[in-house]
Amino acid sequence: MAVFASTHLVHAVDGRQLLIRRAGIRYFPGYLSCVAGHVEENETPAEALIREVREEVGLELELSDLTFRNVVYRLLPDRTYVDFFFSVDQLLSVLVIRESNKISEIGYFALDEVERETVPYVVAALRAFDRYLHCNEID
Repeated sequence: MAVFASTHLVHAVDGRQLLIRRAGIRYFPGYLSCVAGHVEENETPAEALIREVREEVGLELELSDLTFRNVVYRLLPDRTYVDFFFSVDQLLSVLVIRESNKISEIGYFALDEVERETVPYVVAALRAFDRYLHCNEID
C-alpha cells in the first residue's frame, strides 16, 4: 500500500478556525478543511506547507513562522496518509483564493458550528492539540 504525506495550516482568530471549502476534489468535495497539500519529493512537511499556502491563498510564510502542532496517521482503503499540522500565530496579509479549481470559499469558522461539514480527520486534529492521532477510514 502506498504511503503519502500531507501538510496543513492551522490558524485561529477569536476561537474561529481558518478553513477553506474544497472544490473539484474527489476526497470530501464541498467540505471545509485546512489550507493543505501533499508533500512532494525532496520537501519537508514545513517546506511543503509554505509552498501550498503560497499557491492556494497567496500568503508568504517563513519556516520560523510555523509551529508543529500534531500528526495524524490515516488508513484509507487504497493508501495510508501521514498528515502534519502546523500552526501560525498571525497572518500578515489578506488571503486570496488563487486555485479556484480547488477552493470555493475561505474564511474563519467556529468549529462547533461547522463540524458536520468539515473533513472528519481535520476536526479530530484541530481538537487534539499536540497529540498523535490514528484515524482508520477503512470500513
